Parts: sequence; structure tokens; C-alpha cells
Amino acid sequence: MFKSYPKSKQKSSFITVFLAVGALLCPNVFVSAKVSTDPSYPLQAPFYNQINAPAAWEHTVGTSSVVVAVIDVGVDILHDDLKNNIWKNDKEIPDNELDDDGNGYVDDVHGWNFAENDNDVGVSVISPADDSGAVSHGTILSGLIGAVGDNNFLGTGLNWHIKIMPLRAINNDGGGSLGDVANAIYYAVDNGADIISISFVGDNDNFNLQESLRFAHQKGVLVVAAAGNNRNDGPGKGNLSENKQY
Repeated sequence: MFKSYPKSKQKSSFITVFLAVGALLCPNVFVSAKVSTDPSYPLQAPFYNQINAPAAWEHTVGTSSVVVAVIDVGVDILHDDLKNNIWKNDKEIPDNELDDDGNGYVDDVHGWNFAENDNDVGVSVISPADDSGAVSHGTILSGLIGAVGDNNFLGTGLNWHIKIMPLRAINNDGGGSLGDVANAIYYAVDNGADIISISFVGDNDNFNLQESLRFAHQKGVLVVAAAGNNRNDGPGKGNLSENKQY
């Protein structure tokens, strides 16, 4: 792949994360716990227990009023554990080949594909040369953020109820243009995202990307970014403190 928290918004989706961290820091405080009935949840439980997610779920399991933009390789919006948590642009009429909401994107019902410049937010045709880890990355990440919980199917996301805005800006090989990422950030902010996930990393900076991140910050949108896919501390490489990645 691409080898600040701003002013607080009183949205209940943030409570899930904050309460989980708070319970982790205060392990001796008794809290009740809510767990998912999904059949694969027992496989997830050890990881969710590490952040005390079940204690947070007693207070909230998320809300569909919060929109998380996932800028990645694409998302399978028809996946049975995601389809009910996928964002929809209600101002756009599907498949009429018009820009109904005047935002500059035609038929962007569920987001936009900045890699191929169309409204297909899923992964494009997969070839044997594509990175198998990359092509599934956006869907896996979306599942961690917001797979539907307590629907007796597979597992659950941290937020059982949320709206995922899929924005494809990464190619199937895991690479892409930082300019496309910047445009995806502008789109996310302009179209109502509360949080933006950019889970990829590179070692180059980019002025347009910097400006788009500044724009998101000024608009009060929380941006969550990866800190590196590995330690990168092999011979001659240095660690992340010495060899910066972004």
C-alpha cells in the first residue's frame, strides 16, 4: 500500500470508543457487559474484551446518525453483515445518470470511486496479479467498524449500528494516488461524514492531502489514520521514529 482531534461533536458513536478506553484504564470499577449473540462472536470476544467493548455496549452500540467514511480499496456494500449499515445519499436518484444533488458526482448513491472515477464503490474486476490482502481490506475494515450486531449472522463490528460511506481511492494492488485520497477526503467532509478512516501508509507527503486534512479538521471531522503496517526496523531501514511514514 502507500508504502487532532478537532472540536468535540456530541455524537453517541464516540461514546463506544471512549467508554471502552475508560473501562480499560479503570479495571477495578465494576461495569455490566453486553455481548453479541452472533455465532462468530466468541472468536472475536478476546479482542473486544481487551478494550472492554462489552461494557461500552451497555451504554451504546452505535447509531445510524453517525457516518464513517472508509477511504480504501472499496467495500462490498452487498455483504449481508454490512448492507444495512451502508450510507445512502438520499439526495441522489439512482441510475438516472444525473447529478441530482449538484455535488459534482453523478449517481453517487453510496459514495464514489476516485480510482476509476465512477460510482462503483466496490472492488473492480480482480486479476491474479492483484494483492489478495488489498482487495479485501476495505470490506474487512468496514466490518470491524460497523458489521451489524445481534443479527445472528457471522460476527459484529465495534458499532452495531453506523453508516459506512465507501470511498474507493486505492487500486487493487494496494497503491494509488495521494491526490485521489485528498479528493475522497473533500468528498467525505462535504457529504456529511463525521469520521474518516484512512488505513494505509506511505513515506511521501503531499500538499493537496495536507490541505484536505486541514479542511477536515476545520470542519470538525475526526480523521483516523494508520501509523504504519509494520515496524520497518530491519537493517538499514530504521524505525518509524527515524524513517517517517504517513
